[in-house]
Amino acid sequence: GWAYYRLTEPLLAQSKYAEALAAAQQSVTIMRKRISPDQAWYGDVLAQVLTTLTAARSARALTNLFSSADDLDKLELQFQERLGSKSLAPKHYFDPVNVATRAVLQFPALYLELASELSAAGSTNEVAECRRKAATQLEQLQTQYAGNPDALGQLYLNFIQSAVEQGELNKAKAYREKLPALKPHDAWLVNNIAWTLATSANPASRDGSNAIVYAEQAVALTSHTNYENLDTLAAAHAEAGDFVKAVSVEKEAIGLLTEKKAEKKVIDDYTTRLRLYETNAPYRKP
Repeated sequence: GWAYYRLTEPLLAQSKYAEALAAAQQSVTIMRKRISPDQAWYGDVLAQVLTTLTAARSARALTNLFSSADDLDKLELQFQERLGSKSLAPKHYFDPVNVATRAVLQFPALYLELASELSAAGSTNEVAECRRKAATQLEQLQTQYAGNPDALGQLYLNFIQSAVEQGELNKAKAYREKLPALKPHDAWLVNNIAWTLATSANPASRDGSNAIVYAEQAVALTSHTNYENLDTLAAAHAEAGDFVKAVSVEKEAIGLLTEKKAEKKVIDDYTTRLRLYETNAPYRKP
């Protein structure tokens, strides 16, 4: 089981997404026979399936894995079945229920991406069903997690990013406008929301004022000790046009990087952004 789990990583590194998913799934199948699906180790192997899905979506290679909404639906059921259980370690990243929750929140965006890829490939028969599944699930998950701002924030963020990639800017804007009403407490999630609002290449996803609100929240949640959150706060100030503040905060982030002896490439990336802010230019994700 662990051998298949490890095999997934080099396959992903070679962009062999179908083989990677097969290996990850085989790991899950074997582990289910060996250990309880409530154990954190089962969460590890389940997370490998999610990692493969996320990598394929980012590479716009979901059609390497699925040819229809039904194919993707079958995989979704694997995560859905864990949601009926109680999380044994609510704060544990690899608790199976936590992994399943993160996965399910991605499926509206996954269906939307699959629809786009199928359309581009000329397989129009399945496109409408994929879009219908995306819309239906988005509505259901909003109801299911109505009282959970962390989950809703992740749901909206996933969908916004996918909608922008598909050029559906009105949908992206509609869900971006739902974000300010949320008050999530997950620093990683809050930072991701701020980063998207501050640096998206598409204006429909940017909102400098709210980017600052979320970035300041992420910095506060991590007590000014996380250089990634400070980097995001600098980008947010730059998007809002306050380049003096952006420069100051970016220098603070670089100071933490140096203190923690980060890799030279990371420091170079931050320094590149600092140079942009010094010339009164905001940073945009490629």
